[in-house]
Amino acid sequence: MQIKMNDYVALENKQTYITENPLAEAQLPIDCGEGVNILQIPPHWLETFADLDLERIRTYPHTPKLKAELVKYWRDCTAVNQTNVFITEGSMDGIRIACRLFLERGDRVLGNIPTFNAAESEIKLSGALYDGVLLAAENNYVFHCDVFLQRLDSRHKMVFIDNPNNPTGQVIPLDQIRWIAAAAARLGIGVVIDEAYGDYMAMENSAINLLESFENIVVLRTFSKGFGLAGMRIGYLFASSGELAQSLSKVTDAYSVCVFSRLMAQAALGDLDFLQQVNKTAKELKEQILVENWQNLTVSATGENVPIMLLSHRDSAVNLAAALAERGIKAISGKEFSGLGKNSVRFRIPQEKDLAEVIDVLQEIDGE
Repeated sequence: MQIKMNDYVALENKQTYITENPLAEAQLPIDCGEGVNILQIPPHWLETFADLDLERIRTYPHTPKLKAELVKYWRDCTAVNQTNVFITEGSMDGIRIACRLFLERGDRVLGNIPTFNAAESEIKLSGALYDGVLLAAENNYVFHCDVFLQRLDSRHKMVFIDNPNNPTGQVIPLDQIRWIAAAAARLGIGVVIDEAYGDYMAMENSAINLLESFENIVVLRTFSKGFGLAGMRIGYLFASSGELAQSLSKVTDAYSVCVFSRLMAQAALGDLDFLQQVNKTAKELKEQILVENWQNLTVSATGENVPIMLLSHRDSAVNLAAALAERGIKAISGKEFSGLGKNSVRFRIPQEKDLAEVIDVLQEIDGE
């Protein structure tokens, strides 16, 4: 029996390194793959549940305080109000919402290659064409705004950029995002900036700073990375005022995130010392990897605080993810990303207790 369904869903091979059953990787004692926080959240955040009124569980999650806290958190960057803020189930949910808002069958989306592979797949599952601008290996995968702008034209319906970029971890300066937003605005094109790793760059570099200047911007954020709440599945998006925010209210669900996740997010926003410590630790650990004088391994352009990077072997025949796995280290193979091969991995810095062993393994692979 052939069941009638969306043909793009039926035929598209979803590209994602996300797995529901991680048992296959259970044998690998060191995780440098999943994009989770390398620090454990402070135990006192759990105190937010201590006096939880059971009535909050019986009823639907009404937490306007979280939106108010988010507006307060960003008050030095933008003067938008709660009508511009939407709570999501992580930034991945925000990507789906953006696709639903902007895309129809046959549309074109301009973005980078490589980029977050699940986002690229969601765009294709919407029936759209992903028009990727290659971050070239010979240029160390550096984003070039002028090259990107040369590709932008009236055929595009949406621009998608992850900043910091996944998998390289490089941070695109806000001025370049501004130039892209301005060029897209002249063509009536929406710009979606996925800042899933945004807590590892300065708030002054967030596209949230542009919301009052442009009518075509959606910024995606999550509590999964810097704030360490990946298991709570909560994020948010900010949108330009006017038509964009009004339209987003039609394609979002005010009840989509449970009360426990919302309360934990409020606790996180009330403890910014933790986020500062996360950034400090990430920078210190990453420096110890970047300072190595590799012969065969290369590191892409990458942000100093961002805990992910693109690690490649000069020999294209080397399966770098497999070589790491043989030595007990999990990383995300470059084969999971458009524009990359098996000689690359998306590499997340290890926890401090594993750093020395990881560096030893990298030195061994580099010297082979």
